[in-house]
Amino acid sequence: MRGPALPSAAEMLRPGEVWHPMTQRWWTAWRRSAQARVMSPTAWESLLSTALLHHQLWAHGRTELAGEIRLREAKHGATLEDQQRLRMQVLPASAREQAAGDDDGSGESAAGPGTVTALDARRARLTS
Repeated sequence: MRGPALPSAAEMLRPGEVWHPMTQRWWTAWRRSAQARVMSPTAWESLLSTALLHHQLWAHGRTELAGEIRLREAKHGATLEDQQRLRMQVLPASAREQAAGDDDGSGESAAGPGTVTALDARRARLTS
């Protein structure tokens, strides 16, 4: 897993409240995602604020938050369509693990197409 653990409920939620199990599951999915490999600290902060909305949706039935959550998730490449729009190429977990061994620090894996490319590395190549 990558990225920070979900902060304790005592730090983030109202007294006596605990993270909804669906929000815990959602956070774990992001930590296990291919995108997590290249996410910056500010991206994790963005997801943390989204986790608060996600908790409100599931724990308190705040369905009006669903659209905002979806918009925020899209910025991080939640779905295949989002990944294509962002020009991300994501490998399945087993291929990611193999590609991780080929990492040369450039932000791209030597495994070729399908790996997640660090945007900073891509921008540097395009502007060089």
